[in-house]
Amino acid sequence: MEVWQQSLLSVVIVSAISLIGVVTLAISEERLKNPIQWLIGLAVGALFGDAIFHLLPESFEELGRIAGLYTVAGFALFFIFEKLLHWRHRHTPNQSERIEPIGWLNLLADGLHNLIDGLLIAASYLISPSTGYATTMAVVLHEIPQELGDYGILREANFSKWGALLWNFLSGLFAIVGMILAVTYGFNNDEFAIKTLAFTAGGFFYMIVILLRKISEDLTVSKTISQLGAISIGIASMWLLTFFE
Repeated sequence: MEVWQQSLLSVVIVSAISLIGVVTLAISEERLKNPIQWLIGLAVGALFGDAIFHLLPESFEELGRIAGLYTVAGFALFFIFEKLLHWRHRHTPNQSERIEPIGWLNLLADGLHNLIDGLLIAASYLISPSTGYATTMAVVLHEIPQELGDYGILREANFSKWGALLWNFLSGLFAIVGMILAVTYGFNNDEFAIKTLAFTAGGFFYMIVILLRKISEDLTVSKTISQLGAISIGIASMWLLTFFE
């Protein structure tokens, strides 16, 4: 029962971070355009840094070269998923203000990532409370820049402010699903989690390609410098977290 309580409290905190976009509700749509572009850059950096510094090293350490196949599979399936979304939109009569596929791709990748976070947090509490606390802190620090970027992606994909908050929060709830699975089945073998990390890294790389294509359309010097700064902050934040793991 104690493991249930500790794990549940931790994943609720992690899930709540997905609502970080609430700080933008008081900002008008016109004034929000530039911050969203900056958040897209932050998302690119956070996704890239997460995959390079966290997901892939852990996957290759546990799985060896086979981790590369799971990463390629993730990239390929996200490519297919985007094609299906484009096909669906093409056959939808009302094309106005449609949700761009990158928004749904982001929710899929973020949901998988949150599921693994929930699994890992609960698995840590099954080892000891102190291990659970340390893992929770690492995940919380990890989630802040990534959730900011996720919110920016959803807004860029034509989600409304409230829609982006709601869908991002629903994606965050997958951490609770992961926790329940881990505690219910006494999760202590992380092979499934490691494989999913490699798969998610492939999805991240595919999303990075799409996002870079979107922000590279603006060729002004000031925007380019701002985007590079945001990408650098995203990468640096993920690199710094390696010292706390």
